[in-house]
Amino acid sequence: MAKLNDLTVKIELSDQNNPVESRTFKVTEFRAAEKDGKPVLEGLASVFGQYSEDLGGFVEIIEPGFFDGVMADDVRSLWNHNPDYVLGRTKSGTLELEQREDGLFQRTYPPVVEPESAQWAKDLMVSIRRGDVDQMSFGFIVKSTFRGDPEDGDEWYVLGDKVIRRLKKGGAKQLLDVSPVTYPAYPQTSVSANTRSRFESFQESLRNGQEPEAQGKADERQEPLDLLQRRLDLVSKD
Repeated sequence: MAKLNDLTVKIELSDQNNPVESRTFKVTEFRAAEKDGKPVLEGLASVFGQYSEDLGGFVEIIEPGFFDGVMADDVRSLWNHNPDYVLGRTKSGTLELEQREDGLFQRTYPPVVEPESAQWAKDLMVSIRRGDVDQMSFGFIVKSTFRGDPEDGDEWYVLGDKVIRRLKKGGAKQLLDVSPVTYPAYPQTSVSANTRSRFESFQESLRNGQEPEAQGKADERQEPLDLLQRRLDLVSKD
C-alpha cells in the first residue's frame, strides 16, 4: 500500500484482555543529537492528521490534542517497549514530552554518559545514528464507555467505502511509554479487544441499516479523505 509522507502506522496488542494499544511511526525527524552538550534521542512519537494504512477493516487518524489531559502522566521511554531497558522517564526529568500541532514530540536523555551509562544504550545510539533504527512507537489507552457516547475517546464513521476511526482531541485515557523500535507489529494483529469489539458493533449497525452516531458529521471530513485518496492515486502511478 502506498504511504504518505514516509509515515507507516502499525498496531500491536499483548493479549486479548489488555486495553493497551501501540502505534509505530517511521518519521524523518527521529534522530540522535545533542542538547546542551548532552546526547539525546528526539523526534515525533506520534503524528497527527495522517490517515493510517488498513488496520483490519478500518483506517485511523489521530486528531491534534489527542493527548490533552495525559501529558502529566509518568511516562517512560523504553527500548522496543521492553521495561528492562529504560531510556528515560518524565518523573526523573530524563524524558521530555511536548504536544505540537503535528504530533507528540519526545526528547530522551539516554544513560550513555559516565558514570551513569549502559552499554546497550550506547549501542542503540550507534544504531540510530547509522539509520538502522528509524521508527518510534507509543503505548496508550483510549477513553471508552459506550460507542457513540460523547465521553468516548474515539469516533467511528464511514466515508465512501472506508470505515474511519478518529482518535479525538482529549481522547487518551493514559500515555504509557514512547519507544524507539526495531520492528513494527503487523497492522491487523493488535487492535485491543475493546477496539475490535467497537469496530464489530459499528459494522453490525451498518448491516442492520442503522444510522451510525457519527455519520451526520461525515461531510466535514470528506475533503481530507478525498485529498488522501488523490495522493494515494498519484503515488500508485509512480
